Order: sequence, then C-alpha cells, then structure tokens
Amino acid sequence: MPRDSLSATQQFAPVEIEVEERPGGVRLLRSQHKWAGTSQTIIDRLVYWASLDPGAVLVAERDGSDWRHLTYGEAWSIAGAVASELRQCGCSGDHPLLILAGNGIAHAIYMLAAFRAGVPVAPISTAYAAYGTFDRLRLVVEISRAKAAFVGAEISADARDAIAGMGLQLLGLPPQAAKGDEGPAGHETIGPDTIAKLMFTSGSTGTPKAVIVTHGMMAANQEQLAAVWPTPVHARPRLVDWLPWNHTFGGNFVFNMALWNGGALYIDDGRPAPGLVERTLAALQDVRPTRYFSVPAGYEILVPALEAAPDRAKLCFENLEFAFCAAAALSQSTRDRLAALLRTATGREIPILGGWGSTETAPCSTAVHFENELAGNIGLPLPGVSIKMVPTGGRTELRIKGPNVFPGYWHAPDATKKAFDDDGYYCIGDAGRFVDPDRPERGLAFDGRVAENFKLQTGTWVTVGSLRMALVEAARPWIQDAVITGHGRSEIGALLFVNETHCREALDLGPEDLLSECLELREIVREKIDHHNKTAGGSSMRIERFRIEDMAPSPDRGEMTDKGYINQSAVLSARCDSVEDLYARGSCRTSSPASADR
Repeated sequence: MPRDSLSATQQFAPVEIEVEERPGGVRLLRSQHKWAGTSQTIIDRLVYWASLDPGAVLVAERDGSDWRHLTYGEAWSIAGAVASELRQCGCSGDHPLLILAGNGIAHAIYMLAAFRAGVPVAPISTAYAAYGTFDRLRLVVEISRAKAAFVGAEISADARDAIAGMGLQLLGLPPQAAKGDEGPAGHETIGPDTIAKLMFTSGSTGTPKAVIVTHGMMAANQEQLAAVWPTPVHARPRLVDWLPWNHTFGGNFVFNMALWNGGALYIDDGRPAPGLVERTLAALQDVRPTRYFSVPAGYEILVPALEAAPDRAKLCFENLEFAFCAAAALSQSTRDRLAALLRTATGREIPILGGWGSTETAPCSTAVHFENELAGNIGLPLPGVSIKMVPTGGRTELRIKGPNVFPGYWHAPDATKKAFDDDGYYCIGDAGRFVDPDRPERGLAFDGRVAENFKLQTGTWVTVGSLRMALVEAARPWIQDAVITGHGRSEIGALLFVNETHCREALDLGPEDLLSECLELREIVREKIDHHNKTAGGSSMRIERFRIEDMAPSPDRGEMTDKGYINQSAVLSARCDSVEDLYARGSCRTSSPASADR
C-alpha cells in the first residue's frame, strides 16, 4: 500500500523499534515510539464524553427496521442508577456481576454500571446456556464467585432456572432512563488497578480460566493503538460490529474503541455467516462505518457476498478508513480479494490492518502500522510493549510484557505463576518469526501455537499452524477449515470442514445430502491436496489422509471459539472416532505417492 494513498491526517506513526540480543539466542523486541502512558480509565472517558456531548450515540441496536439508541448522557445516568442496585444485591470487588446475554443496550448498561460501581463484570458466552446439564455454565459461576446475574431474554427458561439454582440473584432489564446522576459518588476512586472484568478463556489450552482485566489494561491498549494508527478523518469512529462482548476482541477491543474515542457502535444483529450475512450487509449499508473489524471466517463470507453486489459494496464502505482482521490468520487470497473489493468500492487504497494478542493482553500487543500487503503479518510491538523471542523446538516462542498485560488469573495463584517466566513476561504459548529476518521493521508473522505441534513416529516435528493455513489455502473455496492429525503416527492426516454453501451450490446438492458421501466432492478435494503435496516439501508439510466432516465445529463443545477460531485440541478430543476412521480407511488416502523422506 503506497503511503501517499493516505491523507495527511491519516499517516501511520513511524516504525521505531529496537532489537536487543540476549544470551541463548533470545531477543527482546521493543517499540521506541515515545508514549507517556495514561492514568485514565474507561469510565473516565464515559464521564468526558457524557459531559462534552451527552446527546451523541454510544450504542445502537436494531428495533425492527430502525435503530434504538443509547446516548452518552443516558449511559452515564442509567448506569449510575444500576450501579447502586448492584451494590445492594451483594456485588463487590470480590463478587462480580455475571452477564449471560448477547450484545445489546441492556448488556452495555450493566457493563458500564459495574464499571461505575467498582464491581468486576464477568460476561460469558450464551453458548454455555444452550445445552444439557449446564456443567460448563456451573463451572464459570463457581470460578467467578458471582452474586448476581443479568440474563438476556434470549436465554432459555431452563438455563435461567439453573442459574437461579446456583444461588445467583437474577436482575431484570435496566431502566430506560434515570433522573439525574443516581450513581454512587466518588467514581474517581476507580483507578487503573481496579478490576474491570473477568474474561473467561476459551479453554483451547485446558479448563477455562478467569482472566483479570483491569481498567488500566483497557485504557492503555486504546492509547497504544491511538499512538500508532492513522488519525481518522472522522475523529469519532462509527462502527458496525457483531463480535460477541464475552470475548476480548468484541468486548474490549471494539467496544472500548468506540467509547474511548467518543464513537458510535451499531450492533450487527446478523454476522458474516450463511443465513445471517444479509443482516450484516443491511447494517453496513445503513451505518456506513468508518472502521470495520472481523475475523477470517467473517471475511470469507463477507467478501464474496459483496463481490456479487459491487454497488452495495460502494454504499457499505464509502466512508471506510481501514479494515482490521484478528483472531486467526486471514488467507492471502482472501486478503487480496478484500483489498481489490475495497479499492473498487471506494476508489482508494484502504489499509487492511492486523494485530496479535489474547484475552490476557487486553487484547492487542502487536499491530500493523506500516505499509504491508502480507495477510499473515501481525505487526510490531505497540508502544510500551516488549516481546521476548525465545528459541523453542526449532521455532521462536513469543512472550509479552507491557501495561496491557494482565496481573493474573482470578483466585488461581498456581495458574498465574505458570503464566509468567522469571523475567515477568507472559507466556502466551504462540510462536512467531520475522517476516524478513534482515529487516525486523517489516513485522512479525504468526507461526502457530507451540502446544499444537507434534512429532510423527519418525521424530519429524509438524508445525500445525502453518500446515493448516497452507492446506486451507490450497483447497479454497471448497474447504473452510481443517484440523491436523498424526500425533505419534507415521502420517499426517486432516479432518476437513467444507464451505457448505459453496459445495452445495457448485455440486447441486440438497440439504439432505451428506457432503462426506459425495464422491465428486471427495475427488475435488483429493486433487487440491495432491497439488499441495507436490510443492509442500518434506513429510512435515504433506497431507497423506483426509476425512470430510459433515458436522461443523461446535462452539457448545468448545471446538470453535466465539471469535471463529478452531480449537485443534478440542476437535481431536471430541472426534476421536473420526481420527481412528481416518487412519483405518483406505478411501481416506490422498493420491500422491509417499516421499522417501517419510
């Protein structure tokens, strides 16, 4: 992206980094950008905007074909009234408010009320209330030690009864308005170290843990991003977003970006997914956002939908200043198509940005803020962040220290101790590498989860993240995602999740037809994998077996996180029968002859 494609008010901050060499091949990568930090909190920003422009929209949700709005002034006064209620029902710094509800104005009010009251808020996935004995829901209630819960209207009566049976007081819908400021005086006692949230991890590396998110972490992250990203033409952003608030991307990154900058967040009641993308397109066309955020699975659906309707794409993105993708690596082909789509729709080069982090880092620790056309680039450390690069098993593990990093897990000292190394760096469990080893300023590339990698019987290491991306890229548009198998075996295999919409349309299949039984689809996929294998190199990058799964990854079983990232270990655990079948059936083999290096 040529730099002169940005206006004078939209220039990225200059790249200023330092690479410090340490013994044992360890490197420390730091931003040299001058950044003074911040002493503000998210609630301070609500006070600021409610005073400056009380009638401005903070959050909007669908009301039929129109929008219902919550202004900054209303948010401040109503949250104040609800904050008093939270204190009266036993919520405190040690006993959080649980929120089991989708994104909405009521959810926003309760979250801001908890902030005002100095009470941690624990938003949890609505998927936990969607099935069975509610064991996972009971687990997070026990971990949180919550005293009260706001439960959305979309939650079933059985789940509501189960929560009440766990000893929580159920709270009703917040008031539509409040007279004056009825909240507790002295909100200024809420400081950077005050706990704002408990965010539950997806459990991709074990039992979910409650991550302590402080007001200071969230505030620092917004200041860090503002320091390096282009200053927007529209200084107060207008956003359309579907990302769930129980997850750090939607609940911390996007929501806080609107609030911090005095912007408006319009809640997308659809999402880029089959059957729901039309709602997303309608919201985009209504609001015409200045920034857009999503995950790879979202862009995979959105891009072809707008390619088929170029006039609509122009309406949706005419005001767009940048697009952002996180949570997993966007494929290069989809990134290139998105860039072309935005260029055609706007007549401008629209930056497509990326970043990297986790729930424990509020969430962003690195971000792209320079010219870049590579989909896998996760950028460079934000101001105040130090990345420790540690050689591990032939790759480089990334560890993080900075003002956006969490202080620990809620009432879990052992887990907290294990999360940090002796130098106080958070061990996130991800690997990365320089895009160009000779030019560190070009950024880092995500290199998969350290724990996902495994060895074949030959002793060959398999780097799951890079292999998965290469496989999915090679088999597009037929394959949506994949899980790599082969731990302790002689061959690498893959459980494949197809792009159901494309497959059924292209092959004229009805809803009753099992995709796994379609011989034509199987041969198409086999051909795609064979082509990948011919150029893949050694046995560590070649797929010898595959199996098409009929059932998509299930968030209820932990196979898919709310942000759309597939949980490799959970899928392998839940589908052990599929894995055994994969290695038992000859029909699962690819056609490529095995290499001599296997």
